[in-house]
Amino acid sequence: NDMEEQGMLAVAEVFIDTVICCSLTGIVLLLSNCRLTGTDGAKIAADAFSSALGSGYGDITAIFIALFGIASVCGWFTFGSEAVKMLSGGNKLIGIIYRYIYALSAAAGAVISSNTVWVLSDAFTGMMLLINMFGLLMLKDKIIEIIST
Repeated sequence: NDMEEQGMLAVAEVFIDTVICCSLTGIVLLLSNCRLTGTDGAKIAADAFSSALGSGYGDITAIFIALFGIASVCGWFTFGSEAVKMLSGGNKLIGIIYRYIYALSAAAGAVISSNTVWVLSDAFTGMMLLINMFGLLMLKDKIIEIIST
């Protein structure tokens, strides 16, 4: 079932990203000799990996951060596109409008400060959380029925 696969992929992504990648980065940050303030988070992580593992690892870390960013943009686009499709009843015009808005937002995110990007990301994620929590509460009986079988 597509919904089950999407749900499992979403769970796997959160586990890999949060538990594995963030924990390893946090451990390296704690064990490194680098300064942890006054610069961009990606630069701090690259400096920490260079400090802890050797100079070549900073460049490798920067490449992985870029790949993570690209994967995140693609993943969020896919999840958002599916949500727009479901909410609009498959309306193609709304889907096209979403694509343009998303592309413009991604382009803006590449040129504005990382602090602004994180603030906006947190705000939109919080709004999505509230919408999803409302939906889960409205569908709680159906969810219990599905889980119980």
